[in-house]
Amino acid sequence: MKVEDILSDLIQIRTDPAVQNNTDFVNYVIEILKQNDIVYKKVPNPDGAGNNLLAGINVRELKNIKGGILLSGHMDTVGATPADWQSDPFGATIKDGKIYGRGTIDMKQFIAVVLGLIPQFKNLKLPIFLAFSCDEETNVLGVRQLAALLEKNNIRPQYALIGEATDFNLYVANRGYAGYQTIIRGVAGHAGAPELGTNAAYIAAKIISKIEDLNALYAPKGTTLNVGIIQGGIGRNAIPAEATIDWEVRYKNDEAHQQIIKEMESLYKELKQNYPKAEIWVEPKETLPAFEEKSDSRLVTLAESILNTQRTSFPYASEAGFYQALGMDTLMCGAGNPKLAHSSDEHVAIADLNRYAEFLMNLLERINGTN
Repeated sequence: MKVEDILSDLIQIRTDPAVQNNTDFVNYVIEILKQNDIVYKKVPNPDGAGNNLLAGINVRELKNIKGGILLSGHMDTVGATPADWQSDPFGATIKDGKIYGRGTIDMKQFIAVVLGLIPQFKNLKLPIFLAFSCDEETNVLGVRQLAALLEKNNIRPQYALIGEATDFNLYVANRGYAGYQTIIRGVAGHAGAPELGTNAAYIAAKIISKIEDLNALYAPKGTTLNVGIIQGGIGRNAIPAEATIDWEVRYKNDEAHQQIIKEMESLYKELKQNYPKAEIWVEPKETLPAFEEKSDSRLVTLAESILNTQRTSFPYASEAGFYQALGMDTLMCGAGNPKLAHSSDEHVAIADLNRYAEFLMNLLERINGTN
């Protein structure tokens, strides 16, 4: 089956937030695995968003295996508004040698290439693991389940390749991510008697100002902060009793991240002294570990010997850090222009799919021949 045919099928199986689960997509992948006698395991997501998949090629069972390579991708996509598209975002339109549709870049293209190569993968002696998560665009719980299963079953691949679209460039690092919600509870009252209340909005303003100052301090060093959501209050004539701030830190290394948290904790203590009737607490939200560049990465060196492209850093968070944290030599490299991800013109050239398939087989053959 041609890779463009597989990708067309995958695009037409919706996995965006409007769909309650990814059952149809998972079943499609499993059918191909079964046809090739590949062992696999469905891993349910704890939030009910669907199933993740772990499969093992050239292995008898999914446990007690050291070495090989893990190929990682996510099955879910962001949503799409059909009115913004010139074609059906879920219809897999082929035009001028390109496939248009939601997920062609981010990142069903990678899964399609991998599925199409399974018969060739079976000709290698190399253990090859497929790790497909279900919620990278939302809660990022799926990759945690897959990583936990790898640890539990003592599966220790030497390498991990994450197939996010990079236009064939070698992404060797990305910043970590940590989301937080700060909740401030003051004392409600009438705006005409402010001395009788404790204004949660004033406290929130000081916290937001501190986040802005920390961003100015750390951004030149590659670590950024952002306030995304501010909520609170019932009317301009009432002292707000509660306010919430949703904010984030994107960090190059955890040392900078922890220093920022200490700065914020110090501020909270100071505010508690100045506003004794107020309560302030913080709820951690999503976290993704940083993917750090390694100067001695053999996987990157092998990929460089095949592709005439450059090393660079991924500007967003990704699943790569989870697998690097398990000791895998990790690289992010995929077909397609990453700037088209999430756009209403999302598409990938069929020629790029075929080029990526050649690269991937070449890479695995070199690993297979030297291990």
